[in-house]
Amino acid sequence: VRCPIKRTVFLGDHINVTFVARTTEMNSQEEASDIIIPIEVCASTPVRVSSAACTEPLYGMDTMEKRWPGHFSRWVHYHLYTLRYGLLDIYDLDGSVADLVWPFAETGRVRYWPRWSSMIGLDRFDTNCKYVGEYLAYQHCAVMHRGVSQWVAIIHSPDSFLV
Repeated sequence: VRCPIKRTVFLGDHINVTFVARTTEMNSQEEASDIIIPIEVCASTPVRVSSAACTEPLYGMDTMEKRWPGHFSRWVHYHLYTLRYGLLDIYDLDGSVADLVWPFAETGRVRYWPRWSSMIGLDRFDTNCKYVGEYLAYQHCAVMHRGVSQWVAIIHSPDSFLV
């Protein structure tokens, strides 16, 4: 699908887009018809921060949390409040971070990317390699922070604390 909006169009408060789906003729007695769905697209102003961090795609955090209760929370808190990262992007491969991350995501300082493999289409491949989407997460991080964060760090996993 190509977007009819030119790159030079200024997206002020909002822009209206109409999505048209055309049904095909089922038999000679039925006619083709259009389904028109109006969509309002709102421009948002990104939150600018001096420093941000992104994780590698994490997995098995539920097992870690059972073994060391509260460790994930301490890890996130350390990077947000001790090191004062303005924004933290957490990539999750298997959904095991979901219950642990929500208290931080509600503050607006943590963005959570659930089921990262599915988001980028890698779930179609039968692979046991947990790191196949790692570099795509790093590229996604860099693109998401372009023009938003002055500095971006990669934090590999909750067993790593930046100092």
